[in-house]
Amino acid sequence: MEYNALITLVTDRNVETNWSTSTVSKLNHFTCALALPTDTILFCFIPVLLSEPYVASIPFHSLQDQCQKQGFLDKSIGQIQKHLRSQTIKLSSGLSFEKKGKIIELSLSISSALKVLLKAEIIDTDGNLSFMLLRRLLDDVLSSSDLLRKQSTSMEKMIDDKDRALSFLRDHLEESYDGQALNRWAPKGSHNYQALEKFENANVKRAIFESSDDTSLDQAEVMEVADVLFTMKRELKDYKKLHPTSPSKKKKAVKMNSDFAPIQESVVFNHKPPENNVNVKFEPTPSLVKSESPVKLESPVSGRDSSESPSRKRKFRKVKISKGSAP
Repeated sequence: MEYNALITLVTDRNVETNWSTSTVSKLNHFTCALALPTDTILFCFIPVLLSEPYVASIPFHSLQDQCQKQGFLDKSIGQIQKHLRSQTIKLSSGLSFEKKGKIIELSLSISSALKVLLKAEIIDTDGNLSFMLLRRLLDDVLSSSDLLRKQSTSMEKMIDDKDRALSFLRDHLEESYDGQALNRWAPKGSHNYQALEKFENANVKRAIFESSDDTSLDQAEVMEVADVLFTMKRELKDYKKLHPTSPSKKKKAVKMNSDFAPIQESVVFNHKPPENNVNVKFEPTPSLVKSESPVKLESPVSGRDSSESPSRKRKFRKVKISKGSAP
């Protein structure tokens, strides 16, 4: 029953397998935990050495019985089960494994004061299940490798942008100080001088190739590389959980003329300067206040008609521009 449920679970692409590195009886393994709908926890182990994968199972009733025998109350058992299910997301450092025949002994530290010892039974598997587990592990490795590839491409683009900015600043520094300040800080042959050189990916590859060989990785190196890949995949999943509805929109840089960017000579301005043969004349305009209709104001003191005072007229002049010969 557990075997059939496990096959269904492993072949379902919607079910995530979160692999981690661990040790089982001091041997290096790739490990992931899965949860069946029946609250059964499955631990999948793939030895780094050339050995067959195997799976250990802890049904809920077995978990409950083992915890009760160790004196845990129902409330604590629920906490233990919840902590054990969390291992399907990420194996904690407080979890250790020992293999004894057909039994996997788990030591799970819930807290500094709470620790439980559990036994998981290794279920029978076949070549089909082993193949599926190895395939899911390979999928995670390739997916994580693709994340590293994207990160490398993005970093190369960023380094190229910084190289162009650095070249611009270096040229201006040499023009301003005749190169003396730059030569004192980065004399030829120094580390600073090499740091100012343009980044070349081919040089980086050459340095890596010269320091590497074609021999296979040892177990320590395999575990180190696997930790990097699995951590990258977990960081991606953590990010997606924090931004579940935010689409990945890349912000475009503001387009502007850069001092260290090529100058575009094809820019044409539509502004036309004024012609030289323009005469400017000022002509009076009709008054905006009619002289025959003066505004009458009453004095608050004498009440006399204010029409005796001439009305003040505001005149405006307009500018008339006519083309003609220059004086």
